[in-house]
Amino acid sequence: MSKTTRTVCPFCNLGCELGFEVKGRDIRRVDYVSDSRNEGSLCPKGNAAAEIANHRKRLYHPIIKGEQASLAEAIGYLRQRLTDFKPDEVLVVYDASLTYEEAALLAAWTRGAGYENLAYVTLGPESAFLYGKPPATSVEKITTGEYAFIVGDAFGQDSVISGYLGKAKGDNRKFRYIVVDAFETNTSHFAHRFVQVKAGYEGLFLYGLYKHIANEKIDLESIAEACGVEVSTFEAVALMIRNKDGVLVNAPSRGRSFDHFLTHAAALGLAGVLEQMRYLPLGRRVPSGVRSSFYSYLPMLMGGRIKAVVSFGAYFPWGQPQLKPVLRKAEFVAAGALFIPDGRFELELVLPMAAEIEKQGSILTLFGEAKLTGELPPLSGSLPAGEYIRRLGGTVKPVESLVGNHEALDDAAIDERAEALVSYKAKRRRGRDYLLVGTQSAIGFLSIFEEEAWVKLSPEDASSLGVKDKEEVGIETEQGEAWLSTRIRRGIPSGVAVVSTNHQPSLALFELGTDSATGEGLLKPSWSRIWKR
Repeated sequence: MSKTTRTVCPFCNLGCELGFEVKGRDIRRVDYVSDSRNEGSLCPKGNAAAEIANHRKRLYHPIIKGEQASLAEAIGYLRQRLTDFKPDEVLVVYDASLTYEEAALLAAWTRGAGYENLAYVTLGPESAFLYGKPPATSVEKITTGEYAFIVGDAFGQDSVISGYLGKAKGDNRKFRYIVVDAFETNTSHFAHRFVQVKAGYEGLFLYGLYKHIANEKIDLESIAEACGVEVSTFEAVALMIRNKDGVLVNAPSRGRSFDHFLTHAAALGLAGVLEQMRYLPLGRRVPSGVRSSFYSYLPMLMGGRIKAVVSFGAYFPWGQPQLKPVLRKAEFVAAGALFIPDGRFELELVLPMAAEIEKQGSILTLFGEAKLTGELPPLSGSLPAGEYIRRLGGTVKPVESLVGNHEALDDAAIDERAEALVSYKAKRRRGRDYLLVGTQSAIGFLSIFEEEAWVKLSPEDASSLGVKDKEEVGIETEQGEAWLSTRIRRGIPSGVAVVSTNHQPSLALFELGTDSATGEGLLKPSWSRIWKR
């Protein structure tokens, strides 16, 4: 007899409730929970939850040096290998797939074992959300406003938010959408005012608007020129949001912005100036219990001071192909994984991880703390991160408290970032005439429903290249090349090429850098060469 289990969708920070119709561990389908905050609505990521639990490529056994092993063998092997290194040579890593309780246990285990290096890793621009924190919101606050000011493609990336905002619009005929982005998207089609900025400059526009509304003296003309908009645009948008009740939604994407920290900091500043504005930093959840960023350890790893890397997350390093050459510098790498590793990404030890929907514990959402119920058991042969830590054993020394977030960037740091972006000139090599930017729609999540092996070009650029819709083109950056199918779209600026960062070969085209002030990883827009096959 089948039954319905309930939990929270962990794939973005909206924390929608969902259910599964199950018989034993046989998942029949996703069940839509009508008596929930999201009233049963799910985006493609939530609808993919059953596919993830049942995926034919789920990893159900450990891999030691390329060979299948038992859980007991893998845990014993990890325990033994860690004795080969000094405590300061080991870097312990976790990501957002850990619950708050698992992150606390990992911190206590790391401290008890004497390891000095514990780092979180984020897989996208949501790392900016760790710097300063807006208060938790409520559905009522989102659905009763007079406007929605959206930066990025919120409806394409996390579509349940459109239902909340649609209710506000349905209840108020004067409700307005303002959208800031570099090209037309699912979200911009709803805009009463669409502010189309130069690719990568969304944060600078938001900064200019923040300073303009705060009546601070800045060179607004230079900011407008850098963003590719008229100076009057700032006051036009200000008139739509000043002294009104509304929400600011920031929906970043990998490879989309030159400085997503500026976007987030300016959004916090704007929400501070406009007391009736509520800020929603929307995207993938960020790790619980902030420590140091993994990327801040890259110099130690490249220099040989870190010799062993052990990750208890489910997504690191599989979501970032740019890390392959970095991790090869370590003598020993062990990592958790949801799926069987593709290609020759050879790690010494791979541990099968339970998916978040198979866990019990607390996660943080835009609406506050939510509970994963653990009603759906882990795939046979996999374990949650917390269970691996418990089975490893050893001394556990609890930390007094886990840090929630880093301090917000101060005004001087924000001004410095804006000034740098005004004068920024993206470097290009001869022949690389197309600025490659990223997008990450919900429908392409983990390539379950759609692979998204395409590049979107303007009609003018397609004509110049001599390609028709769905014909293949080659794209080359400093990082490598890929062959993608062309999608010709009006609303894409000439000289800009849009690819999906859900698609691993496309994601690999972007250069991984680090933010000098925060030490966080960055994937910025990159110059590329495109040619017809």
